[in-house]
Amino acid sequence: MGDLETLALLSLLVVVHEAGHFASARLKGIPISAFSVGLGPKLWSRRWGRTEYSFRALPVRGFVIPDVARLRPAVTLVGVLFLAGVMTYANVHDVVRFWG
Repeated sequence: MGDLETLALLSLLVVVHEAGHFASARLKGIPISAFSVGLGPKLWSRRWGRTEYSFRALPVRGFVIPDVARLRPAVTLVGVLFLAGVMTYANVHDVVRFWG
């Protein structure tokens, strides 16, 4: 597998992982202020509703930021983190089985 293919696969895993956090938070009613794939300077961003979506220069990481001003109790946040971990494991397992 070449360097570009490896970077593309890693970026896909980042998107899937962060989408797991995002989906879990939304399902639990936690508002999200930012969803980003990559770190560093923004290459593209757009605001839909109260959430800003962006792609950044280094696609090897990402983040989801809850809107703490509208956040519900911490117990909900713990549930989201747990669910996101489970979803990520399941998604990575499927990718490994597909590419393996």
